[in-house]
Amino acid sequence: MPSESEHKNTYFVLRHDESLAMKQGLVVSLAENGVGKFGITEEGRRHTRQTILQALDEETVPKGVVIVSTDFDRGLQTAQEAAQILQPKAFHVSPLLRERGFQAYELSSDANYQIVWENDENEK
Repeated sequence: MPSESEHKNTYFVLRHDESLAMKQGLVVSLAENGVGKFGITEEGRRHTRQTILQALDEETVPKGVVIVSTDFDRGLQTAQEAAQILQPKAFHVSPLLRERGFQAYELSSDANYQIVWENDENEK
């Protein structure tokens, strides 16, 4: 069995930045709306680049990482912005990284997230 020192991975998580859905105050959680629509805004792109450059400057994240992204436009576009700076060894896209679906609240007001979170809390 390999020793602990032989297998060390470090993981960095980057949430999507400002999306068109966020700007419109909408819940977008299903592939039919999240793939091919509702990407990130220009401000989201700018902020992503700024965040990645700061992380490099602070040596929080190195260049040459492996990036794995959801196929939802907002996450994928954020990852693509990061990749332009990080020069990843590999870039993978997977639908397995999609967020949970909010079914009945799809394309409704993002204020409905609060209802879902309260229901989650009550189910504990």
